[in-house]
Amino acid sequence: LDVTSYIDERRDPYKSTAAAIKYLGNMYKTYGDWLLVVAAYNCGPGNVNKAIARSGGKKTFWEIQEFLPRETRSYVPALIAATYVFSYPAEHNLFPRMIDFSFAQDTVHIARQMMSLKHFADITHTDFYLLKDLNPELKTDFIPYTPEPYVLRVPMKTGQFFASFRDSIMQLATRLNLDSAKVVYSD
Repeated sequence: LDVTSYIDERRDPYKSTAAAIKYLGNMYKTYGDWLLVVAAYNCGPGNVNKAIARSGGKKTFWEIQEFLPRETRSYVPALIAATYVFSYPAEHNLFPRMIDFSFAQDTVHIARQMMSLKHFADITHTDFYLLKDLNPELKTDFIPYTPEPYVLRVPMKTGQFFASFRDSIMQLATRLNLDSAKVVYSD
C-alpha cells in the first residue's frame, strides 16, 4: 500500500482489506494456524519465528506466547474475545445497528493532474465532506498527481455529471488551481 505526503492507502477500506486478505492468506500458508497468523499480523512474522525458535520449535500460539512481545500476548486473546462477543451479541445485551449500504457510488479517473478536492466538489456540485468520507486515503484536500489516473470515489450523480462534462471540468479545475497558486505564491 502506498503512503505518501498526499495519500495513505492503509486508510482506504477497499485497498487495505485486499492487502490484509493477501497478507493473512500468505501467513496462513506459512504457519497453518490462525492464532499464529493473528500474532504475525500484530508483531510481524520475524517475532513469531523467533518465538517458535525460542520455544524449541513449538507451533501453536499458546505454546509460544511467553516468547512473544507483551502486546501480542494480549492482542490475540483480545481478538478471540471480540470475535466471541460479535458472534453472540444478544447474550451481552448488544444489538447491531443496521446501516444502509445501498448508497450508489461511482469512480472518476483524474489523469496526471493535481486538483483541489474543494474545487472538484464546487465544480461538480458535490458535498466536499462526502467526498472526503468516500476517499479516506487522502491525507490532504488535494487529489494528487499520479502517473496513472487517480481513482476518486464519488456519488453516482457526480460520476454521471463528470462523464458528461469531463473536459470542461478539467479545464476549469486547472484554471482554479492556477489561480489558487498565484494567490499563495504572489508577493
